[in-house]
Amino acid sequence: MDADAPLCIKIFQLDYYLGLPINDIDSCYSELRGSYAGKLPIVRVYGTSPSGQKICAHIHGYLPYFFVAVTEQNPAFFSTEFLRSFCSGLEKHLRSKCKGFAADDPIVFHADVVRGRSIYGYREHEDMFVKVYLLDPSLIGTCADVLLNGGVMNRHFQALETHIPYLLKVRSPVSNPFTSLVLH
Repeated sequence: MDADAPLCIKIFQLDYYLGLPINDIDSCYSELRGSYAGKLPIVRVYGTSPSGQKICAHIHGYLPYFFVAVTEQNPAFFSTEFLRSFCSGLEKHLRSKCKGFAADDPIVFHADVVRGRSIYGYREHEDMFVKVYLLDPSLIGTCADVLLNGGVMNRHFQALETHIPYLLKVRSPVSNPFTSLVLH
């Protein structure tokens, strides 16, 4: 098999586990947080190659994410300080709701400001959103609750795409969801 050729896998099953980062594979340093991640989600893909060989592939580097609608649309509002404050506030409330995390274990990995068009209602122009990356896919629903109930920065935020399962998001950007996965 050519080393530069994409790996095609007919998927039978997907799951994930939280594992320690591998130095040359995972980018586990968060510039926003200024720290390293302890454990990262690693996706296992079970399937077969086009020639029929059984495959179990471990996919690193696909972090769970969701978007947050923000009413403020001035680009100056979305400073690094705002993102740090937003993430630390979210993480603080997640720690109070979800026991079992060590004090130095990060939960929120990173946040970016992105532009896009919401599908909820007509929008004449693109809006700005905060894209939040987590280290544990099971916390996305809890994040949505915390944000909606005003647990971050004393404001109510609407979280978007929290209803889409993590493993479905893994499949969507790289494959036809009904057939196979193509890895480069």
